[in-house]
Formats: sequence, C-alpha cells, structure tokens
Amino acid sequence: MGDGSAADAVYSSPALRCRQSVAPFAEAAGLDVVTVAELHEADGFRDPVA
Repeated sequence: MGDGSAADAVYSSPALRCRQSVAPFAEAAGLDVVTVAELHEADGFRDPVA
C-alpha cells in the first residue's frame, strides 16, 4: 500500500485466477489468502448484453 498502511487480511474468491492474482501481495505482506466462497460469479460468464 503506497500510503504506508499495512494490510490485515487478503481475501479472494475460490477462482484460481483470483487466488493467483493476490498470492504475491499476500506473501509480501506475510499473510495467508482467505478464500471466501461467496465471492464468485453469481451468473456465470454470460455474453455481455449488446
């Protein structure tokens, strides 16, 4: 965090891409990644509405 504040926790969805995205930050901060099942694609990956 650029303002000098520290993170207390790192949360991620169960999606692999999300966990991989936050893993370097969590490691640098000395924290575990907390996976939260509710952080998921609620409607899947539908095509965007035109």
